[in-house]
Amino acid sequence: MASGEMYGDLHMHSYYSDGKHSPTDLVERAAKAGIDVISLTDHDNYRGITEAIEAGRKHWIEVIPGAEISSRLDGREMHILCYYIDLTDEKTTRLLDMVCDTRLKRIQKMIAELQKTGVDICFEDLAIPHPKTSLGRLHLAEAMVKKGIVSNNGEAFKLYIGDDSDVYEPHQSANAEEVIKTMLASGALPVLAHPGEDFPEEILKKMVEFGLVGIEGLYPNSHEKTRRQILHWAKHYGLILTGGSDFHYEGGHIQVGNPKIKSISLEALKLKHNSLKS
Repeated sequence: MASGEMYGDLHMHSYYSDGKHSPTDLVERAAKAGIDVISLTDHDNYRGITEAIEAGRKHWIEVIPGAEISSRLDGREMHILCYYIDLTDEKTTRLLDMVCDTRLKRIQKMIAELQKTGVDICFEDLAIPHPKTSLGRLHLAEAMVKKGIVSNNGEAFKLYIGDDSDVYEPHQSANAEEVIKTMLASGALPVLAHPGEDFPEEILKKMVEFGLVGIEGLYPNSHEKTRRQILHWAKHYGLILTGGSDFHYEGGHIQVGNPKIKSISLEALKLKHNSLKS
């Protein structure tokens, strides 16, 4: 990594999951924002990484191969950001493909349940931006808006597909221990994504025992109390503090590069990755 202060945004999504932009567009946005290092962290998907790396070369931006994996532990759902994932590692790609496939089956089941209630919706109505996209309820909500079933995404969740709806289908996430250990075995770095104020410390302790490397402390809409708690956990458990914009699409207050992390975190991640690969 070059000398001098470097800035990174290690959390963003393309149209390979629930974002609206291509990996190339995300890299270009990072370049305009003065970001030196990014990680494309699509939900349960690695398909956009190669494109992002190629675009990064053109704009002199380092692209860390990443993903945000839907996970669970002791009944608690969580997301694990994984950095420096190895696309040649069969166990890594198999794990991601498995979770991505459960997303598809989940949406298919929810559509079938909606049809039983008389809602005029089918899988073909989903505007899937790419054949390898990781599907989520947002794609279903957008299809319902397009068909005029609801007026906006929020209404779709409130009336039809929210957590307390009759058609809700839980996401069959990967086991957090499996995710952490699979990533470490291939040289990748598992990091707990955006833990909220109510995240149980006893679960964090277990994740640390499994080998958790870092915790995301800088992300949009986090409260000062939460940030202080995360900083305490990072120091107490020896976790690398990471962060990123969690950018999905243009139009809101969230933009690529805000917030951003500095060289100290970027260098700590690279050193840890190199130590696992040596």
